[in-house]
Amino acid sequence: MPSNDRSIPPSLAVRTLNINDLYPTGDQGPSLPIPSGDSRVFAAGETVFDEGSIPGSVLIFREGAADLITLEEHGGLQSMRAVEPGEILGLTESIARAPFKFRLRTVTDCRIESFEMGEFIQLLKERDDLLFNLLQRLASGLQDCLNSVKICDPSDL
Repeated sequence: MPSNDRSIPPSLAVRTLNINDLYPTGDQGPSLPIPSGDSRVFAAGETVFDEGSIPGSVLIFREGAADLITLEEHGGLQSMRAVEPGEILGLTESIARAPFKFRLRTVTDCRIESFEMGEFIQLLKERDDLLFNLLQRLASGLQDCLNSVKICDPSDL
């Protein structure tokens, strides 16, 4: 049964990427408009994608409430965390052509936009500020991950 705790555990927080964080901001919010993709509304309780599926596009969660869910060893479902508005989903999986390791299930009606990978790459080509900020955030997440890994001493083997 999914947990009612919708907070983001610190171990998962470094893995989130939000479209709003990629824009240089001023006093009035983002200085340039946030792009729009193909928009779709998902009803409450609907599964947007399942673990093991290969993403066909990059998704931007625009509004509503949803949870990332994994299967437990005994077959039950476990809520990993809530998804935040603006969060980008499927970018890493699309680049690596890898399957999702979780499923996305809506809690309330949700609006999600999708960008085919080619459209997303074109956007990054046209907007070097977005590309730079995206690379900066990805590198920061990678550094956090590397910092959390204990380096194994060969003499311990």
